[in-house]
Amino acid sequence: MPSTFPKELEKEEFSYVFMNLSRGDESSQGRWAQGRSMDGQGTFQYMQEVPPFAPAPKLKPAPKLKPAPPYIHDTPPNVK
Repeated sequence: MPSTFPKELEKEEFSYVFMNLSRGDESSQGRWAQGRSMDGQGTFQYMQEVPPFAPAPKLKPAPKLKPAPPYIHDTPPNVK
């Protein structure tokens, strides 16, 4: 967290957790994923499987859109 962020608003349960959101587990070997934190105030933890932290949102269906004109996604003709 930036030092200017209000400490009382920080979600401290995540302050020293590295959440792996990539394929593989190579990031678990990084300095940011284990050991004492650089600020000396915590110990880094590595989270391989990140669970959802909220229920799935209930979204409205996507609106029906007209197809884009061909020039929008097409390669322009020979432009000189």
